[in-house]
Amino acid sequence: MLYVTVLPTAHTDCPTDYVMEGNNVDCTCSSTDGNPAGSAVWRVPSGSSRLVLNDVRRDKHGDSYVCEVKWSSDVVSNVTFSLQVAYEATISSFDVNSVTSDSLTVNTSDTVTLTCRGVGRPSPEMTLSSATKDAIGHIPQGTPSLQDNVTAVTGSVTAQCRDTGIYTCEASNGVGEKQTRRVTVFVRCKPEVLDNRPGDGGRMEIPSLNFTTKAVRLNFHFAAYPTPQLSDIKFFPQRPNTTSVGKPVKGNTIQVACSRHTDDLFNVTCAVTVNDITSSDAGFYQAVIGNSLGDVKVLFQVTVNGGEQDSSLGVGAAVGVAVAVMVVIVVVFFVWLWRRHWVLPCAAATEREADVRMESRNVEPQQGIEHHGQGQPDDYEIQDIEGTTPSEYASLKIDDIGLRSVYSKITPTSTSTRTTVTADTGQVYENTDMSSRRPYVDASDYKR
Repeated sequence: MLYVTVLPTAHTDCPTDYVMEGNNVDCTCSSTDGNPAGSAVWRVPSGSSRLVLNDVRRDKHGDSYVCEVKWSSDVVSNVTFSLQVAYEATISSFDVNSVTSDSLTVNTSDTVTLTCRGVGRPSPEMTLSSATKDAIGHIPQGTPSLQDNVTAVTGSVTAQCRDTGIYTCEASNGVGEKQTRRVTVFVRCKPEVLDNRPGDGGRMEIPSLNFTTKAVRLNFHFAAYPTPQLSDIKFFPQRPNTTSVGKPVKGNTIQVACSRHTDDLFNVTCAVTVNDITSSDAGFYQAVIGNSLGDVKVLFQVTVNGGEQDSSLGVGAAVGVAVAVMVVIVVVFFVWLWRRHWVLPCAAATEREADVRMESRNVEPQQGIEHHGQGQPDDYEIQDIEGTTPSEYASLKIDDIGLRSVYSKITPTSTSTRTTVTADTGQVYENTDMSSRRPYVDASDYKR
């Protein structure tokens, strides 16, 4: 019988890629295609075909483990497993002009060099961004290797006023979360106006706000560091020119407060608040905004709503109209009472006093007048006699104005016709029905 010998081949099922730091490794050493098969064991630990590594750390990276196949004591085949430990990227340092700090202040036109170093396996992708979010440095992600993967990314800018802000370094390699570190760079500069508004013919448009009855606000935006403040403000009735001289602003009618944005640190907003003005305050205002490095002048216009220029005038006009309306109502009311012959209680009392005065006066009967007809007369007879006693109305005084005549209360009691004879001529007059006469007659023309 023919016996054929075949050498075996060592084989493992260990990971061929990297192992995450903190994970476990459990793999087997075996032989294939051997005749005889032989025995397969790991050299370390010896005597076992199973390799177990718990909680692998990055310091185990690069360790080698050999799988051997033996015939008796002779090694006829082997294979080596190299452990690669991957770990998440970290940022080891972030420098500005070789200074490691959370913030740094530079001057305008200075060169600002930023260097960010990251460590990780695989080597991390790193990106460096400026304050305006533009990338100023980038390195792509690497591949796993047996060497420690230290990566550095560098970027630089020539500092301008608007370069004030937060600079960011980011590192990631697909293992764990993206890592970020920030540093703040302040660029010292005087205020620069950000919101330029060219108008017709290239002339700068003047911002304006309209005041009604409530406080209104107008915002100006600047790039500046340190934060500027209002240093002066002047009022101009007309749009000023280079030779115009402004007037001081009265009281706290115009207030200016400046504050820096929390996101865009180069951006400073100065809020102009108009509190309480009248039409005389409408016009142009020039504010001087500055810091220790310089200042800038801004011009704005304030208008006053035509219907509400002066609230005190509006209130006065309203009160005047209300008073006039009330006066008209009172006058119309009393005219209405007078037309209906109504009097107030106080006026009625005065009228009663006047009645007493009138009745107390002695009204003598007219001479030369006779009554005709049977019995005593039951009505008054009217005649016009020249040269008789003066009329009772002739004795009225000025304080009797407005009082009702006492004779107005007399009413006729008969509708019969009366005949009277004058004393001097003997002429006979016939008196008609009293109901057709006017209710009020001269008191001197009555005779009982």
